[in-house]
Amino acid sequence: GVVDASVSQLLNEEVFTPARFQTREQNRGNNYIAMLARLGEGVTAAQLQAQLATLNERWVREYPENHAGMTLQVRGLLAHQTRQVSGMLWLLQGAVLLLLAVACANVANLALARLASRQRELATEVALGANAGRLLRASVSEALLLCIAGLLLGLLLSQWLLELLRWWAPAGLPRLETLQIGWPAWSMALATTAMAVLLAGVVPGWAAARIARSGQRHGLRQDGGGAMRANWRRALVAGQLGLSTVLLVGCLLVLQHLSQLAEVDTGFRSEGLLSAEIVLPASSRSDQYETMQADSQTNRRFLDQLLPQLAALPGVTSIAAIDQPPLSGESNASGEVTVVGRDYANGQPPTVEWRWITPGYFDTAGVSLLRGRPANPDPAARETVINATLASNEFGQTDPIGEQLNWWGQAMTIVGVASDTRQWSLGRPASAEMYLYVGQVPAPATTTLLLRTAGDPLLLAEPLRQ
Repeated sequence: GVVDASVSQLLNEEVFTPARFQTREQNRGNNYIAMLARLGEGVTAAQLQAQLATLNERWVREYPENHAGMTLQVRGLLAHQTRQVSGMLWLLQGAVLLLLAVACANVANLALARLASRQRELATEVALGANAGRLLRASVSEALLLCIAGLLLGLLLSQWLLELLRWWAPAGLPRLETLQIGWPAWSMALATTAMAVLLAGVVPGWAAARIARSGQRHGLRQDGGGAMRANWRRALVAGQLGLSTVLLVGCLLVLQHLSQLAEVDTGFRSEGLLSAEIVLPASSRSDQYETMQADSQTNRRFLDQLLPQLAALPGVTSIAAIDQPPLSGESNASGEVTVVGRDYANGQPPTVEWRWITPGYFDTAGVSLLRGRPANPDPAARETVINATLASNEFGQTDPIGEQLNWWGQAMTIVGVASDTRQWSLGRPASAEMYLYVGQVPAPATTTLLLRTAGDPLLLAEPLRQ
């Protein structure tokens, strides 16, 4: 079968095959499988969340070693896909709305100033029988025409900017071709237009109506309604100052937050670094160690042939591979790792994320080795490098070099300590990690190539793709 292109782009997959659950996938300690569910008719997300909470409580009681401290959360697919940027988008939308409110207040203030120049015209209209409602409708009609013109111009400009984005954005940017000005954008534009009409048309129209009623009662003098207009203008100026202050404070807070994030040490050097994801020829789904080792050796031979070819590209200074690079927001594997010779009878062994790398990764990614040396890539050597967080958590001030970790029944000797890298986000502390070479770990389905370049890395994007 062939699914709709939007489904493939949403899930970032191209081929779908039936799941074959072997013993490894049935292990409760493996939590890498994502689940999608379509709610039945009349079932709400809150009801499903309540059912999952009850189920999770039972699992915690029955399987505390695997489910203690874990929760099940229902989240819409779109919300899950945009979880890393939704907060910033809402903040940006709020800032835009505040800016629009300030602009509408400016237009309303200009309309009030124009009202003063139309004093004689208003007096004539009132004398000819114009009532307050007619003046209000006239003001709203003028503002409506102005706002509709702005709406159409804004939509045309947004469509042009969208085409400019498609032309300017790097090739291969996910879902770029699916971006469009659809009904949600139209609805938001109409809502903001209504708000603009309310502020820029109703306020001066209401002032004109009040002046008309005052003139009908007392006779419209040359300066009639001047105090009223002054009051409205002072109120608008005060509102503008208030909104501008909120907008300014919000911008300063965002700048402060961005400044703090810019000072966060990511643990690697992104300058001159190009990344590309590839599919590996062998991906282990067996729980048999011998099968996983065979698949890992297949991938090792594949990368041993591929990496030298890519390293020969002009401008490439070094190349390596890792299953999930820093700041990817993903981790392929994690599990409990124990220190050989340590008693955990009264404590929980640490949960460690392991990274699947090829030789040269630390130099290519710019990850510093704080102690020791890189591990021997020969699987028979059974060596590993850990990060600073794992070293601090498990060994404190003691030098971990030479200590051994029990990983999948193997005693892995620690030969180096690498600096921490932020795997999930800049705002999240580094996780405990250990680095293992291809051939030592179960083969992932994909891996990420990292190329250190002497010039602009984007110039190598097309040659790398070919």
